[in-house]
Amino acid sequence: MPPLAAAYAINIIAIYQTYHWNSYVEAHRKDPQVWHGLVDNDQWQTGYLSGDKLAELKFWLGEKAVGAPAPQAATRPRRQPRPHQRPREGAAREEEAAR
Repeated sequence: MPPLAAAYAINIIAIYQTYHWNSYVEAHRKDPQVWHGLVDNDQWQTGYLSGDKLAELKFWLGEKAVGAPAPQAATRPRRQPRPHQRPREGAAREEEAAR
């Protein structure tokens, strides 16, 4: 896609998303479960700091989730020692010649 066409496509998508968002907000104006703007307290975090959302957050941060069992260490089966390999053809002659 040529750069100019890509730039136009990006702007078209941005304009569509703006109108789509405005339509969504207007349709859910009275719904208390829908986002209605920024608030100046920390209560908006409550839903993210409990239950499955907290467990997911801790997963992405590399922390162990509260109440989750510790992960088991991965174990590999022990490999059997390889039988002694025979020297390749001519290796003995090369060793004798090197002496």
